[in-house]
Amino acid sequence: MARTYPALEVHWTHPVAEDSLDQLLAAVDDASPTAVEEGDGQVRLFFATAAERTRGEELLRGLASLRVLSLDVSDEDWAARSQQGLGPVVVGRIVVVSTSGVENTTSPVDPRGRGEAPIQISILPSMGFGTGHHASTRRCLSLLQRVPLDGARVLDAGTGSGVLAIAAWKLGAREVLAVDADPDALSAAAENLERNGATNAIQIALVDLGKLSASGSNKSVAGPFDLILANLTGSALIRYAESLASLLSPSGRIIASGFQTDEVPAVAGAFEPVGLVIEDRDDEETWVGLMLRRG
Repeated sequence: MARTYPALEVHWTHPVAEDSLDQLLAAVDDASPTAVEEGDGQVRLFFATAAERTRGEELLRGLASLRVLSLDVSDEDWAARSQQGLGPVVVGRIVVVSTSGVENTTSPVDPRGRGEAPIQISILPSMGFGTGHHASTRRCLSLLQRVPLDGARVLDAGTGSGVLAIAAWKLGAREVLAVDADPDALSAAAENLERNGATNAIQIALVDLGKLSASGSNKSVAGPFDLILANLTGSALIRYAESLASLLSPSGRIIASGFQTDEVPAVAGAFEPVGLVIEDRDDEETWVGLMLRRG
C-alpha cells in the first residue's frame, strides 16, 4: 500500500507576487516541509509527520491573504504527477535525473565520475525526500564540486533521498556515511543507492542528529570527517552546530544549506564559537549555501 503524506494546500487570495513563494517558505521553515509542489495560484507543502503539518499551519496563520487546506496525499500519485514535470537538474558536472524506472545510470566506463565526463545520478521521485530540484540541494551540489574529495571521509547529516551522499561518492570520496532520523528516509536512500550502484560504497544509519558528538556517544557515527554535508534548516543548523563541528577533522569543512539570506548571520554566528568561519558561499535567489572551515 502506498504511503500517504500529510500536506497543506495553500491558495493565495490575491495576485501572487514574485517573492510570494519565498515568503511562504521562510514563514513555514521551522515546520521542516519535505517537499513543495507549485501550481497555478497555489502550492502544496508536504511534511514528514502530521505534527509538523499542524505546526506549519500554525505558522501560516500569521500571513494575510492565504487560504490553507489540510490533506493527505498518496506518494505514488505525487511521484507519477511530479515526474512528468521534473526535468534533469544540472549543477556543474552533476546531472540529477528523477525517474521511476529501474535502470542503473552509473556509467560502465567511469562509474565514479572521475575525469570531465558528466556525473549522472538517478533519484526515485518521492514527496518525502528531495530529488535535487530544491535550490538548497543545488547549492550543496555546487559547493561540493569545489572541494577536493579524493580519499575524503564524508558525513551526510540528514541524508533524505541520499542524493548528496551519492554525489560525494561519485566525486571521489573514499568513505561516505549517510544518516537520518527518519526510517522512511533511509529506506528511500537505500533504494537510490542501489539505483546508482552505491549500495556497497555508502553506509547508512538511523541517527538522531541531536545525539551526534565526537565523544562517540552514538556508535553509528565515529569522526573525524573531512567533509560534513548538512542540508537541513536554519534552526536545525544553529541547534546542531556544536555537534557537527565536533565531528570535523582539523582541516575539515561543512557544507550547510536549507536556509535563506536573512538567516545567514544567525547560522554563521552559531558556528563561530566552535571555530568555523565562512570560506565560500553560493546563493540562488534567496536560498544560500555556505562552506564553513576552521578559521
